[in-house]
Amino acid sequence: MILTVTLNPAIDRTIEIENLEVDKVNRSLKVRKDIGGKGINVSKTILAMGGDSLATMIVGGPNGDFILSEASRLGLKTKVITNEGNTRENIKIVDVMNKTYTDINEPGPEAENTVEIEILSFIENELKKNDLLVLSGSSLKGLSDDIFNKMVEKATQVGAYTIVDTEGEKLRKAIESCPSLIKPNIHELEDLFETEIKTIEEVISYSKKLIEKGVQTVVVSMGEKGILWISEDKVYLGEALKVDVKSTVGAGDAIVAGIAKCLNEKKSVEETIKIAIAAASCVISTEGSKTGNMEALEHYISKVSVSELA
Repeated sequence: MILTVTLNPAIDRTIEIENLEVDKVNRSLKVRKDIGGKGINVSKTILAMGGDSLATMIVGGPNGDFILSEASRLGLKTKVITNEGNTRENIKIVDVMNKTYTDINEPGPEAENTVEIEILSFIENELKKNDLLVLSGSSLKGLSDDIFNKMVEKATQVGAYTIVDTEGEKLRKAIESCPSLIKPNIHELEDLFETEIKTIEEVISYSKKLIEKGVQTVVVSMGEKGILWISEDKVYLGEALKVDVKSTVGAGDAIVAGIAKCLNEKKSVEETIKIAIAAASCVISTEGSKTGNMEALEHYISKVSVSELA
């Protein structure tokens, strides 16, 4: 079983504008609304790829009702933890002419006192040995700074595999619990080490430092340069595909979805990387935070090049 956790879900409102001008009235070309939050995006993509997961989320208010209604329409299996505050709404601005993508993300409501206890209890009771737990995104205000750390520990205690995709202090804390796999992007890796990382060799070097701390695998997404898969004794480079980018929302989540689905199906590392990059390519060539046209998945998989660097 794959269980995803979204501690701070969102409605993603994507607005397309011909040429965004600051300090002026801009008129939209197109507006769409999708349910989001990184864990939900992962579950949506797994479903679109023909897989199955349980999307665990904290929601509340009218926005929370919309998310649950849309999740049901999409066919997502959900575990819902209710919170009093209204779930956030994020704005994604796509400048069609200049090919820019601007995110304006709300912080989200504050979590009630019982929410953290409920989420940890659910993970402890639901997960079984060899299950896969995906922890993605930000968390609600009011949850402890080490909430990701605690969730990893609960999963590890029952022998479940853990994937962590978060940033900043929450990622630092999670690393202390030695998750199975983390997926920082290049900027998040730089933030972890408070330094600028310019070369693939440096990405590998800093990722190895995380493995020395107990992380089994580090997968670094590098945008147009592709992804690096670094474990204790292997390094792989998967090259990104050139596609017509319509939205970058959910690209990293698609990589995580591809990894989770492939690990759950015991696929090889090379095949996992190809599927992860292909899934991301489907997403970025689609408007908004939809899962993309997964009919193109097999076509993209055949185009991905993976090389073993070490």
